[in-house]
Amino acid sequence: IGVLILLSCHDILSIKKCFTILLCLGIILLGINIVKATIRIPQKNNSSTDYVPYYYAFLGVTEEKISAEFKGGTTKVLFGNIILDLSEAQVSNDAVLNVLSVFGETTIILPDNTLVETRNTNILGGTENNKKTSKQNKKASKIFIDSMSILGSTKIK
Repeated sequence: IGVLILLSCHDILSIKKCFTILLCLGIILLGINIVKATIRIPQKNNSSTDYVPYYYAFLGVTEEKISAEFKGGTTKVLFGNIILDLSEAQVSNDAVLNVLSVFGETTIILPDNTLVETRNTNILGGTENNKKTSKQNKKASKIFIDSMSILGSTKIK
């Protein structure tokens, strides 16, 4: 700010241009703070945690979830990708996983004995359910995946 005042006093910049520069710098700093607030540094998961709360922006991560009983959770990805490996987890019956992918990709790897029911909302994006399970398996647990993909994708394996 002091440099701008000095430049305007020496008639190098007009007051109007100084305010324009300050406004632009303020908008840039506000944008940086918003992006910084959305980026979450992943912490090591405690195996006693049965819910998945993952929120990532501009990152690519792989998370393995091994729990006594996986009950569900939420993943949100913005301009990045996450691979959520639940292949070794014990999925509780009627677990719900909410997935949001905006300009990114979420890949969910499920155990073999899991039935999948999906509800998808895709806006210029897509959801692929490649999970192959036998519906005749009485011991299979069921997971509900509610996904929204906006210019991104959700893959279920």
